[in-house]
Amino acid sequence: MFNVRPAEPAEYRRVLYETLSHPESTPGQRERQIDSFQRFVNELRLDLTRHWVAEDGPHWLAAASFVESPGRTAMLFLSPGFDMSDRRPAASALIQRVLAFAQPRGVRIVQALLEAPACSSQPLADNGFARLAQLDYLDRPTLLQTGLNQRPIAERIGWQPYAVDQHRLFAETILRTYENSLDCPGLNGVRHIDDVMAGHRASTRFDPDRWVVMLADGRPAGCLLLGEIPFRSAAEIVYMGLTPEARGRGWSGLLLAKAVELARAASLATLTLAVDGANAPALRAYQRFGFRRSARRDAWIRILDGQTEG
Repeated sequence: MFNVRPAEPAEYRRVLYETLSHPESTPGQRERQIDSFQRFVNELRLDLTRHWVAEDGPHWLAAASFVESPGRTAMLFLSPGFDMSDRRPAASALIQRVLAFAQPRGVRIVQALLEAPACSSQPLADNGFARLAQLDYLDRPTLLQTGLNQRPIAERIGWQPYAVDQHRLFAETILRTYENSLDCPGLNGVRHIDDVMAGHRASTRFDPDRWVVMLADGRPAGCLLLGEIPFRSAAEIVYMGLTPEARGRGWSGLLLAKAVELARAASLATLTLAVDGANAPALRAYQRFGFRRSARRDAWIRILDGQTEG
C-alpha cells in the first residue's frame, strides 16, 4: 500500500533529481540541470518548495514538483516512469494531492509537459487533464542571415513599447490576435487578459522596451512580447500575433525581424520560441525565417473550477 506525502526539505533536491531530469541524462547532467533550474526560478522569484512523493515503504513510486506562477498558472513536473502500469494508482493519487493544493490558491491552469511521445498520459487524463497541443520548440542564432525578402508595404509601420499607460492598448491588441488563432486555441477565454499578461511577464526577465505593439498607419496590427532567458544568452518570443485583418500579408516577418533586432541590441545570441505543432502557417513562417526545431513536447492542461473569462 502506498502513501502520498509532502516531501521534507532535506528531500527537495532528490525530488528535483526525479522530476526535472531526462531519464537518459547522466548524473552530472542531472545535477547541472537542477542547478540551472534553481537559478532560473530564483531569478524569477518563484517558489520551489512544493513537492510531493508517493512511496511504498522506503521506495518512491513517483514524485511531483509544483511551481506556481503569476497569472493563476502552475507547472506540474512528474518523475519519469509515472505512467508505468504498476505505478499509475500512486501517480494518480499524487496528481490528486497536487490539484487539491492548487485549487484553493486560485490557480486556474495547471500544465504538464511530457516528452513526446515518450510516455503515456493516462494518469493525467484520469485526473481531468486534456491534451492542449504538441509544442515544437524552435531556435535560431540572432546573427543568422535568412535572405528572406519582405513584401513591399504601403502602410507606415511603427512600434509602441509597453508602458503602464499603454497597458490597455496591449491587452486589447493581444485579445484581437486571439481571434481565430491556430495557436493553442484551447486556452482562449480561460483566463482574464490581465492574468495572461502577468503570466507572460513572469515567464522571463522582463524589459518593457522589448514588448511592442506593431502599428500600421497608426492602428494596432500585431504584438511581440520578447523576454530574456536568465543565465543564457537567449531571448524568448513569449508571444507574438497578428490581428485578423493583418494576416496573410507577410507581416509575421516584420514581427520576427523586430525580435531579432531587439535580441541583437541586448547582445543575446539565440532567439527561441514554442509553437503549437498544428499551427502550420506559423511553422512555415518560422522555418522561412531560419528557426529549427530543438525539442518537442506534449502539453497537457487541467483547468480548475472558475468562470471562463475574457
